[in-house]
Amino acid sequence: MDQTSASNAIDVPAISAGGLVQRGAHGPLRRFLRAFIHFFSYHLILSRKSIRTIRAARFHLRVRPTVFHPSVFLSSEYFAEFLDGLDLSGKIVADIGTGSGILALAAARAGATEVLALDINPNAALSALENAGERPWRPCDTVACMNLLAALPPLPAL
Repeated sequence: MDQTSASNAIDVPAISAGGLVQRGAHGPLRRFLRAFIHFFSYHLILSRKSIRTIRAARFHLRVRPTVFHPSVFLSSEYFAEFLDGLDLSGKIVADIGTGSGILALAAARAGATEVLALDINPNAALSALENAGERPWRPCDTVACMNLLAALPPLPAL
């Protein structure tokens, strides 16, 4: 690292938690809100047993159980709308953690020539594959279920 970028860095003390390094401590209110959101998002949305058909970002999508739901967690829908405004002609796009495949579909709709949709969740990879297969144009060249972190060595335990 050169001295220019080192002088602009902000030094935040690292906190070790269970072998992982966290930056900064969170207050009790933030921890409570995170636990509250996690509890309700899991128990009301992700643990459902049925396949839902939804409309998000001008797509009709099938969302299987345990898959990130783009009409409930709005970040995917907002980012898909953002991708619609980009010119991705001639680009290769990888959607890592694809969920329902909404961002891979949006990238293909924006003109990407090749799209790769990856997720560790087999239901998500299947949802993305189903959603890509229902398009009159071929949006995703590859949909894969894989763990990208499996090749990394484990962290040493303290």
